[in-house]
Order: sequence, then structure tokens, then C-alpha cells
Amino acid sequence: MMNYKFLSLALVALMTLTFTSCNESDDGPRYVQAIVSKGLYVVNAGNQRSGIDGSLTYFDYESEKASQGVYQARNHKTLGVTANDALVYGSKLYIVGGEEHLVFVADNNTVTEQMAISTHSYGTPRHLAAGAGMVFVSTYDGYVLGIDTLSLQVTRNYKVGSYPEGMVVLGNALYVANSDYAQGEKPSISCINLSSGVVENFTHNDVRNPVDMLYCYGRLFYLDSGLYDENWNQKDYGVYEIVSGTVRKVADATMAAADEMGGVIYVINNPYSYPATEPTYSMVNLNSGQVSTFIDGDDIISPCAIEFDPLTGYVIITSYNLNPDTGAVGYNLPGYAVVYDKYGNKVHTFETGVGPSAICVSWALETFLVGGDDDDDDD
Repeated sequence: MMNYKFLSLALVALMTLTFTSCNESDDGPRYVQAIVSKGLYVVNAGNQRSGIDGSLTYFDYESEKASQGVYQARNHKTLGVTANDALVYGSKLYIVGGEEHLVFVADNNTVTEQMAISTHSYGTPRHLAAGAGMVFVSTYDGYVLGIDTLSLQVTRNYKVGSYPEGMVVLGNALYVANSDYAQGEKPSISCINLSSGVVENFTHNDVRNPVDMLYCYGRLFYLDSGLYDENWNQKDYGVYEIVSGTVRKVADATMAAADEMGGVIYVINNPYSYPATEPTYSMVNLNSGQVSTFIDGDDIISPCAIEFDPLTGYVIITSYNLNPDTGAVGYNLPGYAVVYDKYGNKVHTFETGVGPSAICVSWALETFLVGGDDDDDDD
């Protein structure tokens, strides 16, 4: 099986950071430094009712092995109740500990904790985004905090909308999905100018309960969880595009992940309804506008999260397991993840912890020999 190094070298023209040669001769060794995908982190939220704390699973692409509870094993502490999100930026791994009001910062290679940053003054932390040398965290008290990646201190705070969730950084702007906690009274999309600090809020009749932001193919989207009718059936959910102050629905979806360069959004449609709606798994081609089946879903019992790895082209979906005693979804049991290539072919399956609610790619900067001879031979 092709390992992560060679997969990423296929994108070397895009991802190259430096190119060096040991001497002026064309016969000398030539190296390239490229960002590669080493593996995957899965944030397991745990189960508060059952007294199960959050944990972290790591899946290594090269060994094709999953390690459970890696944060606890390394640091002798759990991630607390309802861990929410994770992000690798630079050499560090950032993990949101929801009910702990902490953002855990660890070394990406060793998972050794470097800092636990408190958000207590700004509310429960929810989700992460990164750009311009900063890591941003949204909090339920209506703030986005900017963490300086060198000092690991909160150096900025922005007042945004009601109950912010997912975010995306686009150039000099940070877009924030303000869910309003599904109350439907004041949901919005905030745009933060990262130079001036000015915050503008966008509202629209079709912005009802936005929970995440997506950027794909040069276009801005949000994932809306919609609201509920009198029988608690979920409605008006989906991926929506914002274009010049207008909104248009792209696909029915309750979860989504974007292949930003490929112009494809992978969506899971699994709304809450009675009787239950069978989940569907689709891909939206933004160039053609076509929505087609990605997988049949036979491998997935109850979807929990989806992510796209742009270097390998993998689509990762996590799932709850069934309780063998009851036949119902076991929310307090370990889950699992399935890794597909971008065409829907299954590549890997691995176990996770309880409540595998977020996925992030473990990036690294590595050096590769791409030409010449690296032997120190003077003959």
C-alpha cells in the first residue's frame, strides 16, 4: 500500500516550501521539504451520562494501526467531559475540552502537553480554526478568542453572534457560524476583519442554525442544522452558499467536509426524524453542480463526524457502534472510523473511543530526496 510520503509527493508542486541542493552541480543531491499527512487524530467526546471522559485516538497511516487514549497515556490526564474539536497547526496539536473550559496544547509528535489555556472568562469553548499565525477558538458566551501560537496566550478576543460554533479563515477574514443554540431567534454569520478587528454580522431568512463554515473552490459555504417542527422532525438543514449577500441551498446535509482544491463537498444527510430517516452519503461537484452518491453507507452504523484529508485525498467518517445486548446505537460504547479514498473505495477501518465526534489530520514538514546522489563519495 502506498504510504503517506509518496501520496503527498504527488502534490509537491502545490505543497513545496523549500528546494535546496548541496552544490552547484546538477549531479548533487536535491531535496524538497513538503507538508505531509502522517495520520489522523479522532477526538472522542466520551459520554457524560455514563461518566466516560473524553479521549484521543491516533491512527498512523504508515503502520495502519490505531492507538487509543494517547493523550491520557502520555500526560496522565483525561480531556475531561465533552471534548469537542482538535486542530494541528505548526508543530502543535490543539484540543478543545468543552466542560473543562480549556484548550489543551500539545506537541504534535509526542502529544506531550505544553499548556492548558483557560477560556472560563469567555464561556465554554467549542471549535477551532487557524491562520495568520493564530489559533482561534469559539465560545458559547459569544466570543472568538485568538491564541498566539508562540506565547500560547489569549491575545485577542472578538464579540460575535449568539452561540458561535465552526469557523474558517479566508485570507484576512475569519467567518464564524453563530448557531443561536437552535433557538431560531438571532442566528447569524460573523465576519471578523483580522487586521482591524471589526466584526460584521450577516443575517438571512435561510440562516437558521449555522454550525460550521466551509471554503471550497474559492466559494464560501455554511452548514445549517435547521430547526425542528412540532413533532421534533429536523427541517431546513443543509449546506448553503453565500454569494454577494444572498444565500442558496447546495445540498441536504447534516454533516459536511470540503475538498477545497478539488471543488467537491462530501455530505452526510442524517436528519433527526420519526420514523428515522436512512442516512445518505453524497458528493457535490461544485464545477458541474451535480450531486452523486459517494458510498452506500453499509459500513456506517450511525455517522458521527466526517473530514477530508487534502494530501492523501482520503474521506474519513466516524460512527457509533451497536450495543450487542439491545441492538440499539451504543452511545456509551467505543466507536470506529472508516477511511475512504475520494472515489468511495474503503482503505482503512480502525477503532476509536466513545463518541468519535471530531477528526483532524496530523501534518508534518518532511524532507525528501528528489534527485541527484546523496552519497558523500569523493572518488
